[in-house]
Amino acid sequence: IPNGINALAKAKELETEKDGLAAYREKISNFEHLIEIYEIGETEDFFYYTMEAAYSVSDKYYVPITLARLQEHFFFYSSDCANISLDILNGLKELHSNDLAHRDIKPENILFDATGSAKIVDFGLAGMQDENSGDEIWGTPYYIAPEKVRKGPTDFRVDMYSLGATIYHALTGTAPFEGDD
Repeated sequence: IPNGINALAKAKELETEKDGLAAYREKISNFEHLIEIYEIGETEDFFYYTMEAAYSVSDKYYVPITLARLQEHFFFYSSDCANISLDILNGLKELHSNDLAHRDIKPENILFDATGSAKIVDFGLAGMQDENSGDEIWGTPYYIAPEKVRKGPTDFRVDMYSLGATIYHALTGTAPFEGDD
């Protein structure tokens, strides 16, 4: 039975991701600081999507450069974080002006292209603003906004909170809140 429960949870997670990607692709086609989704499809066994390739650290393998990967190896100056923030804020402005919220801004969801511009990726939790998340809480604990934890409606403020936590992490090298509580 536990495997059945895990399979059901995974199926629901994939359905949520597919819905988020579809909402994003329907509203946004091509914007400088948002990764472009080319196609969303489904077969009998799974769903898939193809997206723009961001800059890679390898010529042999596709290994995207994320903010999380950079944080492991480099110290960020405030000017670096300001530039990253501006790029992400421009991407979020485009999302929010189309009534969408990303809902999972974090270092792993910020990629860089060959010019060094930051792009937002992973729209699996994206959805309409002011949409209630229901009984479930989806997100990444270090970066999740309090209103999501309280299971309230989400709007652009959840993304602003998550971006603030992400930039704090980039500047200090530690997540804003760590511990048992």
